[in-house]
Amino acid sequence: MTKPQTMLPNIMLSPETHASATPNDSKPQSSLSANVVCQKDVVLKTIMVKLIGSKKTLAAQLLFDEGSQLSNITTETVKKIGAPLVHSEWSRSMMFGGAISDPRKVSNYQVSIQSLDNSFSTKLILRETPVICGVLPRIQIGEWMDELEKSGIRLSDTSPPEDIELQVISIQIGSDYWGSLITSAPKLLTNGMTAPNTKFGWTISGFVMNGTEILASLLKLQSI
Repeated sequence: MTKPQTMLPNIMLSPETHASATPNDSKPQSSLSANVVCQKDVVLKTIMVKLIGSKKTLAAQLLFDEGSQLSNITTETVKKIGAPLVHSEWSRSMMFGGAISDPRKVSNYQVSIQSLDNSFSTKLILRETPVICGVLPRIQIGEWMDELEKSGIRLSDTSPPEDIELQVISIQIGSDYWGSLITSAPKLLTNGMTAPNTKFGWTISGFVMNGTEILASLLKLQSI
């Protein structure tokens, strides 16, 4: 019998969910993480895209996470769109904090991804995984978004499209594709957040400050 090949380091860093775990619990709790809502005061780089498969086309939420080496797609998404299988391999994952998953056979699928405005489309090879991360709150609309509009920046992930079927992160883009999909240096906003432009459109990330914190930040910059 052939021994499964260990594929370290396949480092997959999921967004921090602040879920508690016992000291002896070293295995990642994939079956539970989908029900955990991540904190709202830190925004991660998410964007809405269209996934095109042999069964159907649907809108889905994509997460840019260059802290992960490889890119992933959820099992549910693969089944819904009908993505073609490319190959399978034995692999392990090292998680944030040092936990290492058991070896498992991972399927790789070719996935067609398109921007919502149909201006860009590509095909990527993504690894299938049951769960990518917990539920990420959508970007909160506020006065600070006026700055984005003045700069011609429009975000797709402030509210879900009417035809979205999956309310969790369906695709995670890691360092293997991040560099080829970003188109410009991130724009620094006055509230401290950054907005990088990608081939699928603009996204945003950073700590969401309230009005008092923004004013304090501006005064600090002026004093330097």
